[in-house]
Amino acid sequence: MNLRLPGACLCVLALMLPAHAQAAPRKEPAKAKAAKDPYAGVQRPASPEELLRNLKFALEHHLLLSDVFYEEKTLQRFFGNRSARWFKLPRPFIRNGRLLGLDGVFASAGGETTINVLYKLVPEGDREKRRAMIGIDAARDARATADTVIRVFGVDGRVVNPGAAPAPGTHRFGNKLLVYEFDGPQSKGNLNIQITVDGGIGNIIAVEEQKGSTLAPLVIQPPPAPPAQ
Repeated sequence: MNLRLPGACLCVLALMLPAHAQAAPRKEPAKAKAAKDPYAGVQRPASPEELLRNLKFALEHHLLLSDVFYEEKTLQRFFGNRSARWFKLPRPFIRNGRLLGLDGVFASAGGETTINVLYKLVPEGDREKRRAMIGIDAARDARATADTVIRVFGVDGRVVNPGAAPAPGTHRFGNKLLVYEFDGPQSKGNLNIQITVDGGIGNIIAVEEQKGSTLAPLVIQPPPAPPAQ
């Protein structure tokens, strides 16, 4: 004998089922989350080490040549600055500016720490390349040391003596330059970190450059004005 239960009874029975018997909510696939947020895992930094980890993420994913990377919210997320000041330049394909308000990241001991940004297209004949450079002076923060760099980037970087006769230091990397390289299919980047004699960080320079060059847009020059009569 077939019994037909009204809809209301079916709803009550469904609620009485154990939790594991009910359909579990669908989880959003990781790929879908990454598509919505390409910077998943990057948090606004609160220390030099956290900023270095964000910079490592940017170099490993070759983000420095992306226009979106230089949007205000993205820069604040990676570097922890409060604002950005861009200089007015006659050429629109050059972005040159400074990231300001980094007191939440660097404990400055005299003078405000700034981050210099330069993002431009470099003409090469009838072609051009994208090139970006980010410079940070972290010498004023005692937490920014060679050991901090090694924790983030490891010991696989190239160690370079910047001078012909470097002065002896108290740290194994004292008065040396640590160079890390990031090679990708379309661009190559490197990170240069100057270590002071006592093992602190003098400055940080991150560079990324497009491997292949693209044709520069055709510029039509206006015809010369006729000579005055």
